[in-house]
Order: sequence, then C-alpha cells, then structure tokens
Amino acid sequence: MNISRMHKDRLPQELKEPVRDLRFNAKYGKAVVFSNNERFLPEAGRGNTYYEHDAGEDRKGGRGRFRVVSLMGGDNSLMKLFFTSAHYQGEWTEITW
Repeated sequence: MNISRMHKDRLPQELKEPVRDLRFNAKYGKAVVFSNNERFLPEAGRGNTYYEHDAGEDRKGGRGRFRVVSLMGGDNSLMKLFFTSAHYQGEWTEITW
C-alpha cells in the first residue's frame, strides 16, 4: 500500500464539499459502503466500515474519477479519511487533521 498524506487545509477546492458531505452521510447512515476489494486501503477492522462518496462528474454526467472514502468506527466516529483522483488504480491520499 502506497498512501500519501495531505493536511485538510491543502485539499483541492473541488474536494472540500464532498468531504463535508461524506462525513455527514457516513455518520447518519446515508453513504454508500466501500468494499475495498482491491485492498488499496488498510483493512477496516472488526466493526468498522468504509464509505465512499463521488466528488464531481465526468463530461457525460457520470461518476467521474474522484472518490472520497471514510473509515467509520462502530460507534459512527470518523477514524480516517482518504481520497483518490485515480479511482481503482491505487493512488490514494489520507486526509489528516
């Protein structure tokens, strides 16, 4: 796993709103579960769940290439936050506080 890190203050502008949305949606059960099938991110651990959120659209109105993924604890606490601009290709960045 090769995951870089970026402080939240350095996030690209187009990711700031999706990060806020994902944190809210994951906490209140409205986000889509991210299965991590490719194993690019660390194991979620027992009782924890990854959730994903699309960030932006492609030219045809599809999902686009940006994804924001949160790792939520069993108590709905935010444990980690990641984004990628190369969905399913292994280039992930952890957003730090």
